[in-house]
Amino acid sequence: MRQLDSRLLRENFLKADNALRNSGIKLIDELTKDAKLKDKRIPKDEVLHFPADDVIDSQSECQYFLHRHSSEYAEDSLHIHFFRRWSPPELNLADGDTIPTHLAALELSPEGEPLGWFTVNQWVVGDYWQTAEGTVALFEDWMINQPDEGRGDLMNPICHEWLVALMQLHLHGTIANLLEERDQKLDVMVDQNPNINVLEDRSIEVFGFKSIDTTL
Repeated sequence: MRQLDSRLLRENFLKADNALRNSGIKLIDELTKDAKLKDKRIPKDEVLHFPADDVIDSQSECQYFLHRHSSEYAEDSLHIHFFRRWSPPELNLADGDTIPTHLAALELSPEGEPLGWFTVNQWVVGDYWQTAEGTVALFEDWMINQPDEGRGDLMNPICHEWLVALMQLHLHGTIANLLEERDQKLDVMVDQNPNINVLEDRSIEVFGFKSIDTTL
């Protein structure tokens, strides 16, 4: 069954990928279409999000955004962060309130080609931290169907479909492995530095990176 699921996920992505390429639509152009960028150059500034208020689907509580900045592993990194908003019972949030948990980030080429996935420390995105297993479970049904007004609703839906298919294709393989490795590294760091809050340590930004296998 797992093998069948993997094959179906691969077929879904190939279908979405072919649709995006045949349409002539560019993912990065769609994400930045409202920014009025000079020469379509994305500023290298971690504070800037594209679109400005992120892509958010309040029905599914799914969220993502693009930005570009340097990091500890790359002088110039263009990537998309993926989130799932939810209401953890232990937090006793007010009715309707949610908090985001981060899955991973997708590294892109300047042309929008997927290059790899990476995981980041909690301070980078300020999310509600979950274990690898808990994080993967949250993203099982990650979907962007009806983005909120001003939050990705003007983008061509084919871009959301492509990102959903790509993320689901790698969720139980590359991404799950990265998250498990993250947790293992974190455990070692905590044992070695019991008096330091590793999740807030600014010297630790990226836990791991894995290139995407494009030979589908």
